[in-house]
Amino acid sequence: MDDAREILTPLMGLRRRAEHGGAQVAPGTVPTRALFTWGEPLFEAARILSHAKPVDLKAGVAKLYRGTWGGESFVLVNPGVGAPATALVADKLGACGVDTFVGVGFAGILHPLLQSGDIIVVERALGEDGTSRSYLDGADEVEAAPVVKEALELSLGQEPGLAFQCGTTWTTDTPYRETVGKAKGYRARGAHCVEMETAALYAVARRRGFRAGAMVVLSDSLCRIAPLDAPADDGLEWAWTPAPPGSLDGKVAALMRAALPVVVGPLQAVAAASAPHAH
Repeated sequence: MDDAREILTPLMGLRRRAEHGGAQVAPGTVPTRALFTWGEPLFEAARILSHAKPVDLKAGVAKLYRGTWGGESFVLVNPGVGAPATALVADKLGACGVDTFVGVGFAGILHPLLQSGDIIVVERALGEDGTSRSYLDGADEVEAAPVVKEALELSLGQEPGLAFQCGTTWTTDTPYRETVGKAKGYRARGAHCVEMETAALYAVARRRGFRAGAMVVLSDSLCRIAPLDAPADDGLEWAWTPAPPGSLDGKVAALMRAALPVVVGPLQAVAAASAPHAH
């Protein structure tokens, strides 16, 4: 007996849900590229820019949209909050032919030299969430597909005056259990920020053989440099500071303008352009 065999597969789940009413995505019914937006402002920006229209299909409970950029179609979806929702939608879309995923979201700040509005291309995710660890057989670290990460970097570089950096995120399922000890521990492992989905997307991609990359705009901060007269063993004061209302609108639009060419673009050409030239 194959103990590693999955008893319930994504396609089985889709067929079962379809039997109970509602059109579900199926192989060959969607484009091969998908954009995941983790947050309503990001979804709305992508929908408007790509003139995305709803289609009469769902991936489980997630409503699907078909967007267009540069004459190419892609799947636009807001999968919902958290790692389980992202993994469920990604696994179902992957089983139906989607082979490349780009995720765009918000993240909290874990480094005092970063600030609200900064952009990070996520090259590595540290998963505290149970979803990514299940797909990774207990491991908690997973990386972006290099070709997607490089494409995001190149596209962001085309946005005038838009600064960004590559970095590491901590993915958690429990935002109200982001303790000082956890924050210190993940920052010590190189995390620049914290959010709730990226590790799950990368883990599904690794398990199923998809390509995935993501970028985030930093919003709320979890730390700041401590005053000189304040007791702080690491020089930081761990406290929550929300982003000012409306302060991220410009970055959201810029992020989407950079994401859309990558979602539909020829990633092989990007890889070739970024490779060292032979002499």
